[in-house]
Formats: sequence, C-alpha cells, structure tokens
Amino acid sequence: MTPESFTDARKRLGLTQPQLAEILDVNYRTISRWETGDVSIPIPVALLIQLWVLLPESRRLVGIDAPQED
Repeated sequence: MTPESFTDARKRLGLTQPQLAEILDVNYRTISRWETGDVSIPIPVALLIQLWVLLPESRRLVGIDAPQED
C-alpha cells in the first residue's frame, strides 16, 4: 500500500488522522508519517485498512460507520 492509497482509504472511511490513530492505538503523528512516506506502513495495518474499505460490514467491529464514497 502506498502512502497515497493509505490516505485515500482513510478519507474514504471518513476518518481524520487522529480518529484513525485512536482506532489503531497509535499516535496521530504515526498516521501522518505513514501518509507522507516517512515511515513504511506495516503490512497488518495496510491489510486492515483495505479490509475496511472493501468490506463495509467489517467496520462495525471497531465502530466505523462512515459510508464508503465511490
């Protein structure tokens, strides 16, 4: 997952950097570093984000109920 696709996925989920950071239990600066490419996005995180985008029903497990924009 590229930093750009990560950012796009976060926005499609309707989440801010701080909101996603809280869900993933990381500092919001970590999200920023992933999005700028300063730090590689861990594979488990990339897979989880892709799961949430592709399977909207999986979002309920973590309380994400923002609609996916196509």
